[in-house]
Amino acid sequence: MKKIIIAIVIIGIIIGIIFLVKPKGENIEEILSKYETVENDGYEENGGYIVSKKTSEGYRYGYINYKGKLVLDLEYNVIHRIPQLGTKDKVYLIVSKDGRYGINLNDKKIINYEYQFIDYNSSNETFVLNKNNKYGVKNLKGDTIVKIEKDYIESKGLYIYVTDNERNYVCDNSGNEVKVDFNDIINKTENGQYYIKNSYKDEDYKYQISDQYGNALVDTEYNYLQYAFDDYFIAGDEEGKQGLINGKGETKIDFKYTLVQVIRNTKVIRTLDIDTSETEIYSSRLDKICSMKNATIENKDNQIIIFNQDNEIKLDLDGNIKNN
Repeated sequence: MKKIIIAIVIIGIIIGIIFLVKPKGENIEEILSKYETVENDGYEENGGYIVSKKTSEGYRYGYINYKGKLVLDLEYNVIHRIPQLGTKDKVYLIVSKDGRYGINLNDKKIINYEYQFIDYNSSNETFVLNKNNKYGVKNLKGDTIVKIEKDYIESKGLYIYVTDNERNYVCDNSGNEVKVDFNDIINKTENGQYYIKNSYKDEDYKYQISDQYGNALVDTEYNYLQYAFDDYFIAGDEEGKQGLINGKGETKIDFKYTLVQVIRNTKVIRTLDIDTSETEIYSSRLDKICSMKNATIENKDNQIIIFNQDNEIKLDLDGNIKNN
């Protein structure tokens, strides 16, 4: 029994010593309080912080990750995170030092600080760079896709649009030339079967459902086109009215509404006629569920609530009625 008591006492002493010796760590608020300015980096969750201090030459910026670790020292003129790229532990930063821009992945430099201009395109995951009035393109690893020697480059939608020696042509994100009209912008949708082609015609933009190279899958051109879900698209006609079509261009909801939209995080369609203040709700099967004047719509707790002063209807996320 004495041995057991002695062992317990010894363990208690050891634990006490550990707590006494162990340094007390700073929390994130204490770390950030040391800097003159602190700005969230714009990442949607668990982001880091762009911090600064004032020097005789003006403010200098650094970067602290979400754990409170100083990733970049406070020696930069500009730091900007690319929030749609990377993860909480994989941070892409556009940085400027002495007036020249480059790219860091965390504390690792992947594009040297030697450019006057850098633009990131999330659709094809490339950087357009300008150096001494010449343009080029690099990928996320910092590898050169198009040499920094072109007269002008824009990265739009899926492709890279190059002007050089009075020649216009289009490249993919590997730098390979593709047969895409220079005046067309191709954007992908969440359905890999369909793309949306944007063309500038008659001093206006026209939209078509196309393949990835801009070949039209539907002959009709629309004044507005947005992917909805499955094989459905919200489209607008020349009269400014909106409706719903499928991937073959067949009308599923007539073009007679001021607004057609998908309720966020659902496959439920809401239409609005602004002249009558009438809202209509269509299920994911495109069944008309209800019609209501001056309706307010809330999407919370895995249900949709449509209500006005006189009525309330609850739907599940496919648009099925949950109550009378």
